[in-house]
Amino acid sequence: MKITLKTTKPRNPFALPAAQRAAGAHRTGKQRQRLQRELRNELHPLQRSP
Repeated sequence: MKITLKTTKPRNPFALPAAQRAAGAHRTGKQRQRLQRELRNELHPLQRSP
């Protein structure tokens, strides 16, 4: 004898795909600050020119 179970609808259909996604690694704060400082130093002389 086989038992059949009725499958219930998921409460939130977006929960399972969202849980399966994996995010990439974030940049470190030091790298972001270094890039920001380099950009600021590169653009700073351009502001002084007439």
